[in-house]
Amino acid sequence: MKTMKNILLITCLFLLCACGEYQLEQEENGTTGETENEVSYTLQLNIGSQDNAKLNYPLSLFLFDDKNNCVAQENIPDENSEYSSSMPKGKYTMVLLSGLTDNNYSYPLEIIPDSYITLRNNNCSDKPLQMGKASVNLTQSTRITLTLSYVVASLTFTLNGIPEHATSTEVSISPVSSGISFNGDDKNDKRQCTVSCRKEGNRWISDAVYIFPNESSQTHLSINIQTPDGNETYGYTYQATLKAGYPYHFTGYYKGEVSLDGEFQADGWQPEVDCEFGFDEILPDEGDDDHNTDSGKDDNDSDNTGSTETPDDTEETDTFIVPELPDADTIWGYFYVWQVTSLSATESKAILIAPDQWYTLAADAAGLLEAYEKDDISGWRMFTTEEAVAFRNQFQASINDLNTFISEYGFDRFKYTDGARYLCNDGQSTFSLANNRILDAGKTVDYYLRPVKTVRFKLK
Repeated sequence: MKTMKNILLITCLFLLCACGEYQLEQEENGTTGETENEVSYTLQLNIGSQDNAKLNYPLSLFLFDDKNNCVAQENIPDENSEYSSSMPKGKYTMVLLSGLTDNNYSYPLEIIPDSYITLRNNNCSDKPLQMGKASVNLTQSTRITLTLSYVVASLTFTLNGIPEHATSTEVSISPVSSGISFNGDDKNDKRQCTVSCRKEGNRWISDAVYIFPNESSQTHLSINIQTPDGNETYGYTYQATLKAGYPYHFTGYYKGEVSLDGEFQADGWQPEVDCEFGFDEILPDEGDDDHNTDSGKDDNDSDNTGSTETPDDTEETDTFIVPELPDADTIWGYFYVWQVTSLSATESKAILIAPDQWYTLAADAAGLLEAYEKDDISGWRMFTTEEAVAFRNQFQASINDLNTFISEYGFDRFKYTDGARYLCNDGQSTFSLANNRILDAGKTVDYYLRPVKTVRFKLK
């Protein structure tokens, strides 16, 4: 009997120890005494930005559960603050915003992922908004890394040649969006914003403003000039969609030559898009998407009235006898072989690009080309408009790779920042590697000039 009592006592002690071990395991995973469904875990946050863009504190954090309820809303006051929260296990979406100031933005009445943060004033802001988003299935303590990027486009304006007696100048832009959802979707409600310009010297310029883009394929500008004699309004249509993360610098001229200036190379933004336009003979813009008042050319629409370009098939070409036909995108002697067209098994036609370039007036370009000679080869010319479009389309996204390649052979690098434009179409037009505009060349503005030449290669 005594032996049976001892066995029962030992069995009870064993069961008590087993229960104690189970409770300790619960403490490691969550909060002591909670059931498995009520366990909470620690959620922490690492914060970064695209290309180390500056973040504007305080940051605004929103946490949504899998039923689209906002279960947490907090501010992170500065870069030294750590975010840490204890949350029940489950699926969550975290949204983090930089630049969400009360004087620029309004919250929706109901904060859910599909609701919109809207702009308070004039559908634009003087502070750029950045957003980061991440989803997590919280089954253990987790640290999330969030990278914020710009969800707005930046707009600046420089207007040249405005009449001296003008008292104010402003630019209206449409369509734009009035807000963005917590999911990152623009509202696309086709609103308009108006940007005031101030006079500095002979120019009217604006500060940078930030807008939510609209999905429309065209962007309309309306320039309003107030004078003591009344108002004058002119319209311009930019044949492209404004994109988030891009700074746009619009430079307009009124009864004068184009003057391009300005620089926007801040961290976190894509390369600046420079847009030149004239508005001395443009009728007020009605804002229809199919109404094109642009005096320049866009993309492959490259014919210019009065063009004197020499057709490629009638161009006089030099023929070179070679042991092997060069391929495209190679170096031949002192020159870059850009395009190659096969004529037969033993002969091809190619476009060469010279290693040198100049920064010059359009009027002086022909003389520079006529005098240019490299490796006893002369007869150089400019890009035709069609060639300019093809070259830009080929290298716009990879110009750094091309520059790295050709610079190893001592070539001048192609310029694509700070509003750089190249002459084409016998000096009548210009193109850029940073945007899709073919524009008329101004008379008092310097442009880059790169010699090209069509040649024939023939096997020995």
